[in-house]
Amino acid sequence: MAALKREDFKNKHSTKATVVGTVTVPAMGGDVSVCKLSAGGRDRVSSALMGLGSGKDSGTYRARLVVETACDEHGVKLFADDDIKWLAGLDYEILEPIVDEANKLNKFDTPEDLEKN
Repeated sequence: MAALKREDFKNKHSTKATVVGTVTVPAMGGDVSVCKLSAGGRDRVSSALMGLGSGKDSGTYRARLVVETACDEHGVKLFADDDIKWLAGLDYEILEPIVDEANKLNKFDTPEDLEKN
């Protein structure tokens, strides 16, 4: 097996996410693609989870996970960081199918699983 070099990693960078699934959002009457978390995305989701009780990330775990994983069928993200506040204000039934699928497809099932990592 060959030794990896910096350029090998750099060549993996893309502006589009890797779509890993699709979920139906009944409350919205449509489907959303879900992408694989990037390393930075996983860190931001974990930070939001750890901040559930206090500070600027308080109460944003679900909205943060949706921002990091909801995309169109081509891997283009649907939301940006600026959308977190209003996404967090939506009824939970809207975000929960995306959150559940993103948790499953990104290999953690619950917020408690993230805390263990």
